[in-house]
Parts: sequence; C-alpha cells; structure tokens
Amino acid sequence: MIEDTLFLSGSYESQRIALLDKKNFDLYGEVRKHFIYSCLLSKKVIQPIGHFYQSKIIRKITEEYIELFLPVDLNGGQPIAQYAINMFKENFKEDAEEKAKTFLGEKEFQCYHDDEYRKKLTEKTTEFIPYRRFGKQLDTLANTTLKECNKNGSLYKRIYNKLYDHKKVQTALEPLIKAVQLKEFAILPEYIQYLDENNTLKEYMTLTRIILMDAYDESCSQLYNTAYVNNPIKKYYPIFFEQDYKYEVNYLDTNIFDIFLSLIPEIKSAVLKMNSSELIKLRESIYFIYFKNFYITFVGKLKDKLLNCNIKKCFLDEFTVQKDQYHKNVREVIEDHPSVLYAALSESIEKQRIISTSEYLDYTKFPMMGIVSGVMEQIMGKYEKFLYEYYKMKRNNDIIQSYQNNEKYDINGRKNIMHEFKDVKIGIITALPKECAAVKKMLENVKEYHFESNGAGNRFYVGKVKSANGGMHQIALGMCGMGNNKASIRAITMKEKFPYIESIIMVGIAGGIPDPYDISKHVRLGDIVVSEGVVQYDFVKETSEEVICRSSAAMPSAKLLEALNVMKTKEYENIYNWKSFIDTYAIEKFKKPRCKDELHDATGKIIAHPKDRSRDRYPKIFYGNIASANNLLKSYEKRQRLKEKYNVRAVEMEASGIADATWESGVGYLVIRGICDYCDAYKNDLWQEYAAMVAACYTRDLIENLPSFVSA
Repeated sequence: MIEDTLFLSGSYESQRIALLDKKNFDLYGEVRKHFIYSCLLSKKVIQPIGHFYQSKIIRKITEEYIELFLPVDLNGGQPIAQYAINMFKENFKEDAEEKAKTFLGEKEFQCYHDDEYRKKLTEKTTEFIPYRRFGKQLDTLANTTLKECNKNGSLYKRIYNKLYDHKKVQTALEPLIKAVQLKEFAILPEYIQYLDENNTLKEYMTLTRIILMDAYDESCSQLYNTAYVNNPIKKYYPIFFEQDYKYEVNYLDTNIFDIFLSLIPEIKSAVLKMNSSELIKLRESIYFIYFKNFYITFVGKLKDKLLNCNIKKCFLDEFTVQKDQYHKNVREVIEDHPSVLYAALSESIEKQRIISTSEYLDYTKFPMMGIVSGVMEQIMGKYEKFLYEYYKMKRNNDIIQSYQNNEKYDINGRKNIMHEFKDVKIGIITALPKECAAVKKMLENVKEYHFESNGAGNRFYVGKVKSANGGMHQIALGMCGMGNNKASIRAITMKEKFPYIESIIMVGIAGGIPDPYDISKHVRLGDIVVSEGVVQYDFVKETSEEVICRSSAAMPSAKLLEALNVMKTKEYENIYNWKSFIDTYAIEKFKKPRCKDELHDATGKIIAHPKDRSRDRYPKIFYGNIASANNLLKSYEKRQRLKEKYNVRAVEMEASGIADATWESGVGYLVIRGICDYCDAYKNDLWQEYAAMVAACYTRDLIENLPSFVSA
C-alpha cells in the first residue's frame, strides 16, 4: 500500500491557476490545511524543491511547521516532510542554479535569477534532508505534454471543438510543441507566450495552462511512483475545468479527509490550530493510530461502494443528514449520561485537542474514538450503525429528500405515487411508436402509469431489466414525438415524475454518415451509433460571410460511458449479449429487411460498399458525435458537410434536446441510434423497425452492465 504523498498544491503554477477567477479566496489557508492533513495521514510528504523557491505560501508554511522538515525522533529520526531534487544533484543549491538557466527572466521567477535572493533562499534549506527522485522532470513533462498535442489528446480535442479545423488546431499548438521539443527552458506559460509570435495560442492559454498542470501532475506520478499524487486545490480551477477533477478514492486524498472532519467541526478546528510539536504528538499517538486504521478501512469501503460516484458531492449532500443524526445522538447521550460525556469532551477538546477517553473506554474495540466521540459510540452505538446503514442504502450520489424517501402519502392522505418509483434510476425516451415498442420488448413486468395532469406527456411505462451483479434495474419509458423541443420537454417531465432518475437514454433510429473510403468510419444500414457528444447544427450564428455553429451540448453520462467501456472490454472476450437479444427479438415486424443496402454518390449513382472483413451478420458499433437539429435531413451535400465539419457518425432530431434538458435537471444522458437511412434523396422507411430493435437490444445490454443495488 502506498503510504507517501506527493503534495502538488504547493506548486506556484497550480496556485496561479486556482486564483484565475477567484476573489477573496484564502489560498494560503487552503494549502496549509491540506498540508497538515497530508502530514497526519502520510508516512512522508514530498514536494519538489521548486515549490519552496517559487511559492511564498509554501515558504510561509515551511517556516510555521519547520519541525516537520527536520529529523523527528518519534518518526525514526526521519523528517515527516521533505523537498525533492534530481538524483544527479548534490544539494538544493545545485538544483536552484540549474533552474536559473532554464527559467525565463520573468519577475515571478526572480527567486532563480536574482543571485542574492536565490542564495538567501538556499541558505534556508541547509538543514533540510533532500529527497532524491529518479529521472528528469523536464523529459517526463515533455513526453506527457506531447501526448496532449496529438489528435487523441485532451488539449487538441478541446481546441478542435472550438475551431473544427485540424490545420488551425495544429497551427495554434505550434508554440507549445516547439517549447516542448526545444527543451531550452522550463515549459511554463511565459515561455510558450514568448514563442507564440503570431498569438495563435493566446485565446487558449488558460486551457493550455490547465493541461500543462495536468501533464505536470502526470509526470510527477511517473517520477514519484511510490507516492500518492495529491493536488487538492485543483477543485478551485476555473469552473469549466472542474469536471476534469476526478477524486481518487484513497485515504491519502485530503479532500475526502477534509469532508470527513467537517462532520466533527470541533475536532477539525482543533487540528488546524496545532503547531508542529502538537501535530507530531497527535500523529504518533496510539489514539490516532487506531483512528487511522479505522479511517483506511472506512475509505476502502467507500471505494468499493461508491466507485462511480463524485465523492465530493456525495459527502457534501449527506453532511446535513449526518450532522443532524450526530447531534441527535449527542443530545440523547447527554440526557442519559451527562457526567461521562462532559468529562470526556472537556478533556478531549479543550485540554488535549483530541478525543482522550481511555479512562472510560477500550480503544482497541472502538478505533473510531481517536477522532469521533467514543462515549457516544460505546453507550449508544447509533452513529456507527447510522453510517453503515447509510452507505448500504446510498451506493450512489443521489441524496434523496426525506419527504420523498419516507412518505407514502401526501398531506391530504392520498397515496404518493412517486414513492413507488424510488428505485427507478434510469429513463428511456423514444420519439416514435415503433421505437417505443422495440424498447418495451426489452423490459420485464411492464406496467403503464398515467399521472394526473392537464395536457399530454404524462403517460409512462415502467419495467425491469436485470443487472449483471444480480440486482434489477427499474426503467421508466416515455415517448416524446419528433424534434428536439418535444424531447427536451419530455425529459424534464420524466425527471419530475420520477425524481430519483440519474440517467436518461435516448433510443431509436437515425440517419447514418457513411465513409466508403475508411471502413473504421463507414456506417451502414442496420448499424448502431452510440454518442460521445452531440452537435446541434441548427443552433448557429449567421453573418454575411459565414454560418457559425454555436452548439455546446454537455458530454454524456460518465456512469453510462463507463458501462460502455465494460462492453468494449467484453468485445475482446467475444461476449456480445446484445447479439443474442437481436436473434431473439428482431423477428416479425422487427426483422431485418431483405432489400439491399444501397449507397449512392453525389450524382445518384449506386456505389459499392468497401470490403470489411470485421463485419458479420450483426450490426457494427460506432462511437462518436451525433448531429441533431429540428430538420429532417434528405440532402447528400449537407450530410457530407456535417461529416467534414463535425466528424459526426449519425444525424437525428432529438439528441440535443435531451442533452440540454438533462444538463438542466442534473442527470446524465446517452444517445443510442440504429441506422435506417443515409440522409439523402433515397431515404425511405424500409429499415426503420429493424434499426429501432437493434438500438433497443444494445441499450438493454448496456443497462445490464450497470450495477444495481435493488434486489431482484
């Protein structure tokens, strides 16, 4: 098990990014807090020495907690916190002198260029014992950054989504690529701007800085592969990058620890007021060791049960519930055992700043008492039981309002129908009756429900689909009619009627985008296209010179995309459950048509499909962007323009409405389409039923690969 932490919130560049759009933000307090947590939880806390030279915040923290950077008797004579240098350097002085040659002469880096200032800082490091890392940071960072600049890189894709032109993207990235290849100076924004003579990358510098920082994190994880990379202030990056910050469920993740301590604010406050000596004593105390063992187990259980969750949201949403339960139990204890509780808490918080109740309790039986009030645990046992039951019931991040969760009747004594649907977590929407009928065949025990309301759109079907882990998914199915507006309204209505829904899948037919010159992109009739993004191509800005698409649909659900990856993995194992579903259900009205799959060129001439030895009698699966608009497309020319400009695999009329509505409602989405025509003048209805069925079969397989915690 990894026990060391590489603390990257001390990075000056990371701190600069965190402050880009923040005002009145106590960055020092935030970095200091997480440094303290890392020192408590980790065997050793490591930082590149550049943090000390470049960041005033880190120098201030180092001065305040200087004892942690010196040999500690209670830690086997080793420091708890260390600064790292290249294994080929003798000391910090050599490292700083080398950086003076590789950092541009910007005012931010006078710590290297001002000889007197550099010497003064170096003198403060003379008592520190350096941690020697393997490899050269610049080489590793360069390799990682170059990956971001190729077509599969995150930076390349993000800029392409702005420009939709590969040549322009390559031009924009030239200064960054040049900086990486030259390796003359440290790969920092200042150096890239220096090389960007034509300002091609200027518009994307904020994005570039984020990507560079992520590449720095990644390169560090390679150089310090025995340490957990922790950069908790990434959550303060500009809002449109917060989605990139993924919590790794690890006991060394100080964001998780911070949220845990927020449940007991008195203890959190006391810990953050401790000086170096007090932290060392707490860290090495038998009480904290017992607690730490409990906490590692606790986070391990979270990892098992909440692997697909946004841990931050899960903890924050549950905070109010747990806080109320905690105080309720405390009140009950006080009523029954006031003297014991008062004595324990008084000694713990006011005098020793940690829970110290050894004269009352046996810590070996109750390890959590090192931090949480063991008195309450011993006497009542309710809080631990509450935690256990809570995580048993809430294995996802959907925190349910108590009224919806517990009340079977409304205030007038009428049956609350929404309570019956607390296990409905997935919704499916179709546009046409044939699509709805195909999906219904995938569901078990289908029942129809009609909600009392004026107007249409209140009729839904509810059925079940088994889960791979033995549970059952309850599915809501609704039909919206054609068009993005109707799809959006229907999605919002579905979320209102089924408030526990986490994901909505749009299932049905679409026109395909063939590419006879590239079999990897050649979509044919009867194939299946799964969305990796949606382009609303009728949401445009028109000028006298050009038409600019302004689409910015949200990305599909991370949970559903993860299930897709499970299916992709099974493909390598030759496991295709959806194929067996097609064999079973693609019959009668939904059987594969006998007519030929004819493809026409721009002149209307029938052309041959390319030979593809990977094809069998089943549909081929394509993953990519789907174009969506309130237009029924029957134009070869426009189809080709969509393919060239947006790299789409299919065209339909509801996806962007679903994407917008789910984003507004706070749920995930995915679009799965069976291909029934080629969006040209030869469009007909002959393949529609079969296309609807293959999309439904694939959807069922996808849902079965999602875990369910509802018993069958």
